[in-house]
Amino acid sequence: MFEIIKKFKSPLIFVSIIIIGTLVYVVIQHNRAPKTTDQEALELVTQLSKVIILPKEKPSLALVTDITQLKDQKFFQNAQNGDKLLIFINAKKAIIYRPATKQIVDIGPIVEK
Repeated sequence: MFEIIKKFKSPLIFVSIIIIGTLVYVVIQHNRAPKTTDQEALELVTQLSKVIILPKEKPSLALVTDITQLKDQKFFQNAQNGDKLLIFINAKKAIIYRPATKQIVDIGPIVEK
């Protein structure tokens, strides 16, 4: 490692290159990181509110990952893996949204048992 430092005229240049390289790496990794559920929910609400009036509350967000476990429930009969479920608890509404086609798959009430 000291041979590398000797190739640079000043250790300050070497340290600056290391810092800049680290910052570039961190920025790239941050941009690749998956969005948080809150960010995703906000983006979906923004997108969907252009075509439908949504309840004035922050929804919970879930991802459909195994549709075979939900197929016996009528609300999920048209859902697919990868669909997103927005749940508005106070308004007692749920929305299935398919990001791949930008379509609302279904809207229904939340029924408490």
